Amino acid sequence: MDDCLFAYGTLLVPELLAAVLGIPGPLGRPAKLHNYACFKVRRAAYPAIIYREACATHGHVFAGIDPYLWSRLDRFESSLYKRQTVTIELANQEFIEAQTYVLSDDSHGRLTDESWDLETFRCHHLKKYLARL
Repeated sequence: MDDCLFAYGTLLVPELLAAVLGIPGPLGRPAKLHNYACFKVRRAAYPAIIYREACATHGHVFAGIDPYLWSRLDRFESSLYKRQTVTIELANQEFIEAQTYVLSDDSHGRLTDESWDLETFRCHHLKKYLARL
């Protein structure tokens, strides 16, 4: 679906998503992306995902993303990521298509093998991110 965003990192924080979109963030539903792994980006407070068989990344899916909102998201995510269509699994075991941001091929050297933690981001980095937005 062209109007669905699968978020797995900083965009899971409602106030950050609202700041990026410029509107109150849409309500999300839990979802899982199979065959992708999520890791911290080197010297950064945010994560990225890459294709990796037998792994899964948990996040939320947000519907109602129109072209204007996609342009805001694309600017926020920068050239570090490429937006692509993926198939995600909802909590009711239904599978749907959504757009997500995957680490671009030429940026793989920036990825660590450390897992990324949302609560650590909230506690140590969120205020700085919100101030920049």
